[in-house]
Amino acid sequence: MGTGAKIEAAGISDKKKDKNEKRSRILIAIFLIIAVFAGCLLWQWQESEKRSEEAVSLVSVRTETNIGQGVIYEQGAGQSYIVTSGHVMKGMSLLDSCTVIIGNGEERQATLCYLSDVADVAFLSVELEEGKAVKTDRASFDSLKEGDSLYALCFDGEEVIREEGILRYPWIYLEDFALNMMLARLPCEKGMSGCGVFDEEGNFIGIVCGMDSEGEVAILPFSVIESEWISYF
Repeated sequence: MGTGAKIEAAGISDKKKDKNEKRSRILIAIFLIIAVFAGCLLWQWQESEKRSEEAVSLVSVRTETNIGQGVIYEQGAGQSYIVTSGHVMKGMSLLDSCTVIIGNGEERQATLCYLSDVADVAFLSVELEEGKAVKTDRASFDSLKEGDSLYALCFDGEEVIREEGILRYPWIYLEDFALNMMLARLPCEKGMSGCGVFDEEGNFIGIVCGMDSEGEVAILPFSVIESEWISYF
């Protein structure tokens, strides 16, 4: 009788142990689900913050005849300077004005202050406190090589559009522009001229100037933009 009681007690103990183990597994599973869900929410929040931060550097450019893109290149004393493709400014003269819509939705009138006769680039000036200039890193730009990943950011006036691509040539002479340019495999559509192109670290490396029928995109390099900016000042 005593032995039977011990066996019965042991059976009950084993059942309790199994029940506790199942409960522990369920709690661990719930914890993991919550952790994964929280991680996804955090990632989405970080990406949203990153897009919001990037958006304030982006500009949609509207003239009477053209629609293009641009980025805030420099800032100072309440004045912002936007870089865009020169051909977006076709038909305009120095000191003419056009409409720009900043990535945060703010609409302003900008003035054409520089139009290069060498490269496909122009600078616009606009009174703006809210925007933020793109991040540049000359050393990082100079280290770009064939096959590096890059992306273009455009603002169509309502939302930010990101297109991923691959750098084909970091430096190649293109007859259509009579200039050394960058060439990339990058989805591109009409109206994207002037949109900013960035490396994996988010450093500004140039602007879109055109594309061919095979989907190769010509990018005016940051080094040329930097040189033209120095010429302007």
